[in-house]
Amino acid sequence: MTVSRETQTNTTTNNPTSGFTMQNAFAQFQQSVNSFNSGALYMGGRKATPQMLVPMAVAAKVQLDANLRTCIKKGLLDSAVRYAEDAVALDDMVSQLRLRRDFLYALAENNTRRS
Repeated sequence: MTVSRETQTNTTTNNPTSGFTMQNAFAQFQQSVNSFNSGALYMGGRKATPQMLVPMAVAAKVQLDANLRTCIKKGLLDSAVRYAEDAVALDDMVSQLRLRRDFLYALAENNTRRS
């Protein structure tokens, strides 16, 4: 269950023009996966299970997709490529943790539209 992609990323993005700090859900998910793989991730006072990572993975996927769409609309293709690479890395991590079914189910529940 070890995810081999080692990265060091910032978990927040500070936009000095708006004074707004945005949480980077993908970076937080990466850090949690790395902690999980080293046996050092605890949630709610107990050792984390792989299924506990699913909500973070869904939040990261939603944020990456939104950022990717925004970059494409604005013509920021270099940024769009970076977000697409992060989306592929997220998919790889979910697969390596054998969370594909749980992830897709949670993602579908998150994206349900009611008319």
